[in-house]
Amino acid sequence: MEILIKKLHGIMEKCRLYGDKLEKELVNDHIAHDPRHSCFAMVFNNSTITLELLSYYYEIWGKMHGDNVEEIERAKKENAERCIESTKWLFIGSMSSMEFCVKESIKLYPKSSIVKELQRKKYIYLSDIVRKSSEEGLISKKAEEDWIHIIELRNLVVHNNGIADKDDSYSIGSLCITLMNGKMAKGKLDFFIDLVEFSIENYNSLINNLVKYGSTI
Repeated sequence: MEILIKKLHGIMEKCRLYGDKLEKELVNDHIAHDPRHSCFAMVFNNSTITLELLSYYYEIWGKMHGDNVEEIERAKKENAERCIESTKWLFIGSMSSMEFCVKESIKLYPKSSIVKELQRKKYIYLSDIVRKSSEEGLISKKAEEDWIHIIELRNLVVHNNGIADKDDSYSIGSLCITLMNGKMAKGKLDFFIDLVEFSIENYNSLINNLVKYGSTI
């Protein structure tokens, strides 16, 4: 639990640093609620709520005592499930914020080939933007793969209750993911927090490269 709380503090600090840095660089654009850096504030706020919940559960764990080992273990398991559920919604909410902000950010570059090609589509998905960004050299092929896998995991959690619809294995940063068809994806307590951290790093890289790319249009 202490590791979860420490990692959440780390995510919040990154959001603060990345957001402040980008906001200062874009101050002359005079865009209200600039989506390029607003995302960091959104994830920061979601992380704060999650931190408050985890701190509460941590306090409960600290009060557990007595001789009934079975009862204590049951309570610990239930609290662990609550932690996973809380961090899962942090992951889902963070990805929703990133998807919205990426879509709004590319609209600021209407002359770019990224926007021109995507405008032909009836509906633009985050995965479309990621693949086109890779083609344009804004992100690496590995970053593209990480984005796609993270998006797939988000969709799996949101639309299929976390149950895999195929066998698959891959890595996202230092995370090794193994999926088995028909079985729920499982991980350690910090699984979703790690996914949020990797997503923030990828978002920061994509947006900063988009800003540089936009200045050359």
